[in-house]
Amino acid sequence: PAASYDLVIQDAVNDLSVPCHLMTAEYNQLIKRLLRPEGTYLLTVIDDLESGRFLASAVRTMGAVFNETDLLAPQETRSLRSRSVFVIAGRDSLPTSHHSASTNSSAQWTRDSSAHVFPKPEVSQLLQRWGSESPLLTDDYAPVDILMSSHFLGNKYR
Repeated sequence: PAASYDLVIQDAVNDLSVPCHLMTAEYNQLIKRLLRPEGTYLLTVIDDLESGRFLASAVRTMGAVFNETDLLAPQETRSLRSRSVFVIAGRDSLPTSHHSASTNSSAQWTRDSSAHVFPKPEVSQLLQRWGSESPLLTDDYAPVDILMSSHFLGNKYR
């Protein structure tokens, strides 16, 4: 039923195969419909922060559906700067119990988890760096294989 979940975790992506139909704005809208107003959607993505056109598209798509979007990763990812598991968190509002302690989601993730939370300016730079090369993913256009092709062909082909 609609508005019945506090948390939805989507972990169907591996580093070689991505079910593109689970990455689209329309799919995110379906998940959003299932969430309570303060609910959170966590989506795992495997990509490279530096060459991650797919990562940028996934962040862009989540941000088109949810009011609050954060990019998280294991602490060591910050220093590795290579392919890793990232979590994109989307929600429309913060839980009311956290409003007094913090008014932004990044602060809440930093406080409540051991993950590295990418600062908003760094996420904005990722989206700007790839621009139109990291499109919004939709049911009509989700070129996930193309976005990930540099991992298979080498970065010289991107």
